[in-house]
Amino acid sequence: MPLTEIHAEYVAEFLTVRNSIESYLSETDRGALRGFDVVDGDQEVRLEVAIDLYGDTARRMKSGTYKTSVVIVRPEGGHELGAKFAKGLFYTSVVEDLETAGQPGHPPG
Repeated sequence: MPLTEIHAEYVAEFLTVRNSIESYLSETDRGALRGFDVVDGDQEVRLEVAIDLYGDTARRMKSGTYKTSVVIVRPEGGHELGAKFAKGLFYTSVVEDLETAGQPGHPPG
Protein backbone atom coordinates (compact mmCIF):
# COMPACT_ATOMS: atom_id res chain seq x y z
CA MET A 1 0.00 0.00 0.00
CA PRO A 2 1.44 3.45 -0.90
CA LEU A 3 2.58 5.65 1.97
CA THR A 4 0.12 8.36 0.89
CA GLU A 5 -2.71 5.90 1.53
CA ILE A 6 -1.31 4.62 4.82
CA HIS A 7 -0.98 8.20 6.11
CA ALA A 8 -3.82 9.72 4.06
CA GLU A 9 -5.27 11.93 6.81
CA TYR A 10 -1.87 13.40 7.72
CA VAL A 11 -0.90 14.02 4.07
CA ALA A 12 -4.27 15.66 3.32
CA GLU A 13 -3.90 18.02 6.30
CA PHE A 14 -0.31 18.88 5.37
CA LEU A 15 -1.29 19.68 1.79
CA THR A 16 -3.62 22.45 2.92
CA VAL A 17 -0.42 24.52 3.13
CA ARG A 18 -1.02 25.19 -0.57
CA ASN A 19 -3.78 27.67 0.31
CA SER A 20 -1.47 29.54 2.68
CA ILE A 21 1.33 29.76 0.11
CA GLU A 22 -1.04 30.94 -2.62
CA SER A 23 -2.53 33.58 -0.31
CA TYR A 24 0.92 34.83 0.65
CA LEU A 25 1.98 35.08 -2.99
CA SER A 26 -1.22 36.89 -3.92
CA GLU A 27 -0.91 39.39 -1.06
CA THR A 28 2.78 40.14 -1.64
CA ASP A 29 2.98 39.84 -5.44
CA ARG A 30 6.28 37.97 -5.04
CA GLY A 31 5.32 35.28 -7.54
CA ALA A 32 2.85 32.59 -8.55
CA LEU A 33 2.66 28.94 -7.63
CA ARG A 34 3.80 26.89 -10.62
CA GLY A 35 4.08 23.43 -9.11
CA PHE A 36 2.74 21.68 -6.05
CA ASP A 37 3.40 17.97 -6.39
CA VAL A 38 3.27 15.03 -4.03
CA VAL A 39 5.90 12.40 -4.86
CA ASP A 40 5.02 9.04 -3.32
CA GLY A 41 8.15 6.90 -3.31
CA ASP A 42 9.04 3.63 -1.64
CA GLN A 43 11.12 5.35 1.03
CA GLU A 44 9.26 8.61 1.60
CA VAL A 45 6.51 10.98 0.56
CA ARG A 46 7.80 14.38 -0.57
CA LEU A 47 6.07 17.64 -1.37
CA GLU A 48 7.78 19.56 -4.16
CA VAL A 49 6.91 23.22 -4.64
CA ALA A 50 7.91 25.54 -7.50
CA ILE A 51 7.15 29.27 -7.60
CA ASP A 52 7.58 31.62 -10.57
CA LEU A 53 9.16 34.71 -9.05
CA TYR A 54 8.38 38.34 -9.84
CA GLY A 55 10.29 41.63 -9.68
CA ASP A 56 12.62 42.28 -6.78
CA THR A 57 12.23 38.76 -5.42
CA ALA A 58 13.46 37.25 -8.71
CA ARG A 59 16.35 39.72 -8.78
CA ARG A 60 17.40 38.93 -5.20
CA MET A 61 17.07 35.19 -5.75
CA LYS A 62 19.01 35.52 -9.03
CA SER A 63 16.46 33.22 -10.60
CA GLY A 64 13.00 33.31 -12.09
CA THR A 65 12.02 30.21 -10.15
CA TYR A 66 12.14 29.14 -6.52
CA LYS A 67 12.02 25.40 -5.82
CA THR A 68 11.91 23.57 -2.53
CA SER A 69 10.82 20.22 -1.21
CA VAL A 70 10.10 18.59 2.10
CA VAL A 71 9.71 15.00 3.26
CA ILE A 72 6.20 14.58 4.61
CA VAL A 73 6.29 10.90 5.60
CA ARG A 74 9.01 8.27 6.05
CA PRO A 75 8.14 4.56 6.27
CA GLU A 76 10.21 3.86 9.38
CA GLY A 77 8.81 6.71 11.44
CA GLY A 78 5.71 7.76 9.60
CA HIS A 79 5.33 11.39 10.53
CA GLU A 80 6.95 12.66 13.66
CA LEU A 81 5.33 16.09 13.94
CA GLY A 82 1.66 16.91 13.90
CA ALA A 83 0.48 17.96 10.43
CA LYS A 84 -0.55 21.48 11.48
CA PHE A 85 2.81 22.14 13.13
CA ALA A 86 4.82 20.59 10.27
CA LYS A 87 2.98 22.50 7.55
CA GLY A 88 3.44 25.71 9.57
CA LEU A 89 7.20 25.12 9.64
CA PHE A 90 7.26 24.47 5.91
CA TYR A 91 5.19 27.58 5.16
CA THR A 92 7.47 29.69 7.36
CA SER A 93 10.56 28.38 5.57
CA VAL A 94 9.11 29.27 2.15
CA VAL A 95 8.14 32.79 3.28
CA GLU A 96 11.50 33.36 4.96
CA ASP A 97 13.37 32.22 1.85
CA LEU A 98 11.39 34.59 -0.37
CA GLU A 99 11.64 37.55 1.99
CA THR A 100 15.31 37.29 2.94
CA ALA A 101 17.14 35.85 -0.10
CA GLY A 102 19.99 38.00 -1.30
CA GLN A 103 20.06 40.09 1.86
CA PRO A 104 23.20 40.16 4.04
CA GLY A 105 23.68 36.78 5.65
CA HIS A 106 21.16 35.09 3.35
CA PRO A 107 22.36 33.58 0.08
CA PRO A 108 20.22 33.92 -3.04
CA GLY A 109 17.93 31.02 -3.92
